[in-house]
Amino acid sequence: MRGTNPSRWKHRRDITKEPSALARRGIPQRGDLLKQPTGQQVLQATLLEIFAHGSRNHPWNPTGRSLTELFECYGSWISPQPDRIIMGSTLATRMASYLLPYVNERNGWPECRGIPGLRHHGLTRHGYELLHLPTKTVIEIRDRHRARLHLLEFEVQDNRDNKGYKPVWRSSGLTDLEDRWAHVWLPTSHTSLYSAFFPLLPVLDSRLNARDAAFIPAPAETARAHLSWCGMTTPTEAVAYLNDLSIDVYGEPLAITSQAPGFAIASAGGISMELHQRAACIECQRPRSKWEGRPSAREERRQAA
Repeated sequence: MRGTNPSRWKHRRDITKEPSALARRGIPQRGDLLKQPTGQQVLQATLLEIFAHGSRNHPWNPTGRSLTELFECYGSWISPQPDRIIMGSTLATRMASYLLPYVNERNGWPECRGIPGLRHHGLTRHGYELLHLPTKTVIEIRDRHRARLHLLEFEVQDNRDNKGYKPVWRSSGLTDLEDRWAHVWLPTSHTSLYSAFFPLLPVLDSRLNARDAAFIPAPAETARAHLSWCGMTTPTEAVAYLNDLSIDVYGEPLAITSQAPGFAIASAGGISMELHQRAACIECQRPRSKWEGRPSAREERRQAA
């Protein structure tokens, strides 16, 4: 039976930091891969782009709300599952309220604050259940403190009719404005690879640098994506973790086709991604400390002298 070997689910739990019950639930049969619906993969790939966005200037973050820093601030773990996305949060109420969409049409061009098509589906024993209509995917956001789960209505009041933004997350179907983003939910050749790396966000997070993991999607179907981070996890370890999780990526394990200190190219199904561990990668020129280039105390004393 699935998950009866404790060493398998314990090893997975050591990687993801998810609860043991979810680790057992998400383990495929021995020798099989964890297969996820295409819609779920598309949403996971989109969440990777949002949570590891290189700046606050994401199209769905138009008023400075911290959508792009949401997982960094309130996320704790991600549980790879075959039928839904499950995330742990230190404050599920805040996380859910920032994900739920508000729309505004200015000069004939719509803006969305939050994720278009996401709806509040219900309250579970452990947290909130959200439903993403375009991809037909359920998102669970879990919080260990159940007493805080009833505060969602108070949390979203801060966002009501703010600067012309109207809540649409109570609508039963997609609104006309949300349909403007229908192209975002179309799968591409890179979708499965992006989706597979989504559960690794907590593993790559060193908690030392704002927006630690930075993701740049491939600009063309034949190009490579780019994922960099500052944590202690090496690119080789990241690929090994994904293979240990047995997530289906084009039906084959990820392979490293090129590597150097702090750098690797991971490939599967003819699709590749560059992996950069910024603290060690000789190719990276980005600042390697949490201060984004601020001189150390020793350097400041030297400059003052």
